[in-house]
Amino acid sequence: MNYYSTMKRFLVISLLALGLSACSGSDKPQFEYAGGSLKMAIEIEPATHVPREVTDYYSATVLTQVMEGLVSIDPKTLKLTPQIASSWKISDDGLHYEFVIRDNVLFHPHQEFSN
Repeated sequence: MNYYSTMKRFLVISLLALGLSACSGSDKPQFEYAGGSLKMAIEIEPATHVPREVTDYYSATVLTQVMEGLVSIDPKTLKLTPQIASSWKISDDGLHYEFVIRDNVLFHPHQEFSN
């Protein structure tokens, strides 16, 4: 088997596994605006949908439509503006950042967010 047929098989199996894991026994959305689809016309398929791995324009374009970061950059002034964070502090040595998250932000259920 050559490299391309192996990758094609891996992609098909991965997509099937993802599709099956996304199936749920309940038709009721977990959140008020859960579900739906996003359709965009872009020239090239995004390289990743994992936020910490984004290094290309197309992945960033898609992810900015479905998630928010702690802060963003105002394109006119190039200054940081709040998104999920309502405010933040940077230590004097510049090594520690403390973010205050907005009260109306919802996270997916996970043990890390239990507090």
